[in-house]
Amino acid sequence: MGMPPVIKAERLSKRFLLSAANQNHSAKELWALRDVTFEIYEGQQIGIIGSNGSGKSTLLRILAGVLRPTAGNVTIRGRVAGILDIGSNIHPELSGRENILLTALSNGFNRKDARRYSDAIVDFSGLEQFIDEPVKNYSNGMYLRLAFSIFTHIPYDIYLFDEVISAGDAEFSVKLKNKLEEIKKQHATVLLVSHNMSELAGFETFIQLEQGRLVSITRDVSLLNTYTELGLEKNNITIHRSNVFLNNLEEKYTNLTATLHDLKLYQHESNELASDKPTHIEFHFTKHDNSVNLLPVISIADTFGNTILASSPFLEKNVQVTRKGSYTVKATFPPKFFGYQTYRLSITLLPADVDYTKPDTFATDNLHHNNYILSADAILHFKVKLVHYAEGVNTEKLLVRGGIMPDLNWKIEPYEN
Repeated sequence: MGMPPVIKAERLSKRFLLSAANQNHSAKELWALRDVTFEIYEGQQIGIIGSNGSGKSTLLRILAGVLRPTAGNVTIRGRVAGILDIGSNIHPELSGRENILLTALSNGFNRKDARRYSDAIVDFSGLEQFIDEPVKNYSNGMYLRLAFSIFTHIPYDIYLFDEVISAGDAEFSVKLKNKLEEIKKQHATVLLVSHNMSELAGFETFIQLEQGRLVSITRDVSLLNTYTELGLEKNNITIHRSNVFLNNLEEKYTNLTATLHDLKLYQHESNELASDKPTHIEFHFTKHDNSVNLLPVISIADTFGNTILASSPFLEKNVQVTRKGSYTVKATFPPKFFGYQTYRLSITLLPADVDYTKPDTFATDNLHHNNYILSADAILHFKVKLVHYAEGVNTEKLLVRGGIMPDLNWKIEPYEN
């Protein structure tokens, strides 16, 4: 007989009564959750996605015991750490050190263990100078550091994170992400709500909620890509899956230095973009004067907005545009390069003779950033049909995904001593 689930939700529903909504002053009902049922087992790492108002935060608050469901039942086995917002479960009148002690004692640990955890928590948080100050005097960032440090160093069985992994400064966000990876390796159960799909890419199972209802539970990481695509389409952004020609770009992309006229992204012999064919990018621009050497740059970002490729002819062949006039730029991606993603293409035309590391480079009005650097950020989104090559293997079911998937001229040979 298998192990029972550590979290079991049965027809979970939550209703909120909003303030008076009409002349009769009757309250309006809002069902944040409706009939949500699922089971989560020890050691699972669950990413929870959904649009604003889909019920994600309400679900975590019920699992953390902060809210009671209107209907249905939830069963939890084990200690739960609910990091639901900045300063969650932190008592403002107590000092940071007293909060550490209180949290440890309330979870069944003795004072000796509490003191042992305290040293690691204080060191991780970087709050040594302020740890004996009342928490009410902390900034939001200090609140966050203390809360995360406490709830990720005292052992729990289940961790609930709600949109707070990237809430701190850059340095502490890196520490948090590394700590989260440690927790996952310790076979703790982790549930993370995030709108940042890159934070969820390493999770194994995904729950999607929409309008309070459970849409799907899946192990297919491509759901993150699909969800991001839906978000783009809701904002009237086209995802091109066939050859595309954008023209009449002059009004949107022009400045003192250059004007971008058109852009092509295409493959020969077929209108549908596919991974087994070369992909060509071609754009036409005009340089207005001879004052600067102009450097064309293309960049490709993945589904989640992370730049995965940047290239320029100057970097490869020392090619610059020095004289005014019209130019066409062409670049070719080899076959088997693009993978299972939606890609964001950006084009930049920038002066090659400028020292961009100096803070006062664009300090004067006659040398303003927007006057000299022409940026066509996210000028188009595209996706290729992934063509598989493995014989006898259903590669659609394999979790082999990547921003780029180039042909690396693999060789596998018998090993000989």
